[in-house]
Amino acid sequence: IKLAESRLLHERIRSNETVSSGVLKTGLIAGIISLIFTVGILLLLNRDMLLRKKADKKLAESENKYRELIENSGVVMFTSDLKGDFKFVNQQGLELTGYTAAELMSLNFSTLVHPEHLERVRDVYIEQVREQQRSSIVEFPIITRKGVKRWVEQSCTLQTKDGVPTGLQCFVKDITQQKVAEFELQKVEEQRREYQYRIQAILDNTP
Repeated sequence: IKLAESRLLHERIRSNETVSSGVLKTGLIAGIISLIFTVGILLLLNRDMLLRKKADKKLAESENKYRELIENSGVVMFTSDLKGDFKFVNQQGLELTGYTAAELMSLNFSTLVHPEHLERVRDVYIEQVREQQRSSIVEFPIITRKGVKRWVEQSCTLQTKDGVPTGLQCFVKDITQQKVAEFELQKVEEQRREYQYRIQAILDNTP
């Protein structure tokens, strides 16, 4: 009986060792596979991160070049939503209006337009958005932060997304000197007509 028990005990020990060895091998293989899988995922994530960083860097460089082009163009440029709230104004726009960037970002475009011309200007842009006209050009005076009246020529392009208007991108030209010259010429012309009218009246009433 003791010999039989001893034999059975040895057989169980060998069986347990075999099972333990199989479990250890299975666990080791599973661990290696899991490690390889994890390493593969980490490599893919790292590659995606590098590609994303590279893409972000290119985008930042492109935006910087675009911004430098806008700032150095010597032309006033701004973008607004359909309500007329400013979304971007370049340095020339700040110099023209006398406002800071933070101040303009809290203002509506209509606050700069001379009150006597506001309705006419507003109608132009309402018509442009309603009819989805690609561009428009309009002349009107603005009032700077210091209360100075300046005439501008504004060219606006309608921005759309999936065929739906989203805002306006505008280029502004200061034409104050041109307008002053036109007004002076108009004044001279009116004086000439008045002078001619008076001369003609004198001649008509002279015996």
